[in-house]
Amino acid sequence: MQAFETGVRDIAREWDGELAEQAKDKVILDGIQALIEQGTFKDASQVADLTYELKLGEESLLARFIRFQPVKNSLDAAVSFLAWKHMKAIVELEETFNVNLDYVRSVKDCDLYGTSESAMTLINFSVMSQ
Repeated sequence: MQAFETGVRDIAREWDGELAEQAKDKVILDGIQALIEQGTFKDASQVADLTYELKLGEESLLARFIRFQPVKNSLDAAVSFLAWKHMKAIVELEETFNVNLDYVRSVKDCDLYGTSESAMTLINFSVMSQ
């Protein structure tokens, strides 16, 4: 009987810890929603990505990301998630097409990401092939 009681208490402690983690994660997710509503994110694609993830709730990639990352607050969680998601896409492109996109990672000048022909020619993607 002692072992049974100990087991039940251990499970209850684990469940309490899980509920506390879920509550903490919900505060962060609610904070991301508030940031969206306040207009913190100006880029429509970022807003769309975050809004989509928030609608999925606990099953979202964002919720799982928050669960397993040491995020400090809602802004940290949202920005880290967006950066991770975009970096993941770059890595997948590299693997799929056997190219090296390190140069793209290091470019900081926002003019290089414009859509004009002159801006697009500044990045020669064919040189980056492995």
